[in-house]
Amino acid sequence: AFQEQAAQVEERFSRNNTWFRFRVMSADGAEVLGTNLKEGETLSKVVREVQYYSFEPQVLVESRGPYDDGDGGTSSGTDGEKWAGAAQGGDAPGDSVLEWLGLLGLPARLRPLDGAPEYWSGDGFRPVLPEETGTLCLTCPGGDPPAAGRDWSLSRWTGEGWRRLSPAEGWAEGRLVLTLAQGRYRVITTVRLPSGDQLAARREVELRAGEARTLPLRLRPWTAEDLLTRQTLPAFSARTLEGAEIPDLFRMGTGPVTALWAEEGAEPTEHVLNELLARREAASLPLLFLVRSRDSLSQPTLARALECLPEARVLLDDWEYDLEAAARHLGRDPDDPPLMVLCDGAGTALYSACGYRVGAVDLLLRAAGCSADICSGSLDKSLENPVK
Repeated sequence: AFQEQAAQVEERFSRNNTWFRFRVMSADGAEVLGTNLKEGETLSKVVREVQYYSFEPQVLVESRGPYDDGDGGTSSGTDGEKWAGAAQGGDAPGDSVLEWLGLLGLPARLRPLDGAPEYWSGDGFRPVLPEETGTLCLTCPGGDPPAAGRDWSLSRWTGEGWRRLSPAEGWAEGRLVLTLAQGRYRVITTVRLPSGDQLAARREVELRAGEARTLPLRLRPWTAEDLLTRQTLPAFSARTLEGAEIPDLFRMGTGPVTALWAEEGAEPTEHVLNELLARREAASLPLLFLVRSRDSLSQPTLARALECLPEARVLLDDWEYDLEAAARHLGRDPDDPPLMVLCDGAGTALYSACGYRVGAVDLLLRAAGCSADICSGSLDKSLENPVK
């Protein structure tokens, strides 16, 4: 396989396919190791400027590289199957090719999509190894474009495993057009549930040279039963800013409410608050901020949240006891605030989360929307998850 690739590289850098001339000599200058000059030609006669470089030769052994293991992870080739560089210790084929291109004075890079080496050829970057391509158009049936790496992933079959790709996020009017080398591709979409479970869907497509194919991104449908949990909460007391006692903040009878033990001014609470402020849906979310004292209200991010979220209220709470008791009751980590608890207003927790992970705020807003429908009796249990 390496000899085939070497032959392809030699063809790509032949005099007919390049605008420059080169000659690689042995250390003593007695042997020509590689060139694209004609027999009898010299560099000084065919180019205006000659640049010289010296380098240590590299020993290259074929590598499998990283591949999907089928479960979203990656694995490497077997021991000994590495690209080893005597000079730089490079560990990837692309890195070694880039070094050679650098020695020739050519701007080069690893292609963001798949790490394939590319060189600059006047009007743009071109792959070192020739490839035939097709076009894959991904479409989003509705809603906001899904996020690569969170909601969906794209992989290419290499013959030994699935290699994860990193497509650029260039959605326009619900379409993402990708130019890809011909081959077999796999698209996996994922719906994350509050329990940590994921509903995955997998589709494979064969892309031929010159072909244009369209593939809709579809997420698995979910129902309220998938999204929400039901866990009875013990009584937790609190006080209003005016000093009035609230005997049970989860049983105030005012409908669904999201209680948030917010460690103001610290991460990841700051991250969660900023995400809430960035989401329009949060403006109608009944939020209950549980803080240690009035001093917490002067923290800039929390103060802005109270100003911009009209449904938000504040209660003074005994953090020393309530945070740990609520977290442990719900199977959450009390040492990882903020703790978010969505309650139906009658003492039943429908959703909870602590700390921060990708998609946590999105799940909270989805769960809050479903809980409101449940309490109003208008929930359609066959509701299909939109692409978010």
